[in-house]
Amino acid sequence: MPQRVRFQPYGRIPVIEAKLNGKPAFFIVDTGASVSILNEQAARHFGFRIATEGMYEAVEVTGFNGTSTMHHAGRCILEIGDLQIRSLRFKSRDMSDFSSVFFDQERIRIAGILGADMLTQYNMTIDFGTKTLVFKATPISK
Repeated sequence: MPQRVRFQPYGRIPVIEAKLNGKPAFFIVDTGASVSILNEQAARHFGFRIATEGMYEAVEVTGFNGTSTMHHAGRCILEIGDLQIRSLRFKSRDMSDFSSVFFDQERIRIAGILGADMLTQYNMTIDFGTKTLVFKATPISK
């Protein structure tokens, strides 16, 4: 049975409240982002680690805002409604450039972005009519 989690649109950007390592966290839902990303500035608050050595070396990615460095985040449990995702495959980067805008204008701290990888894996859809993120609690088989 599909689950529904309400989101709040900020402008036209859907933001959901979830939990990251047991703490309330706000995530932008971004269909244009190929991967889900955690905000490195929030690592201490949410208790996740940023891996920068060995097989987890940083990678350079290019997007609309130019090139930035991405790391890997570990010790992450993300809860969206009844869905619990334990993963070492989150990417991370410093998101202070745009997360500060949300804090200054809306007084919310952005913990990360839910990208197309997660949206696809859990068959998530955004319903702007009802302001909900609809998904299955188990991953889609590939």
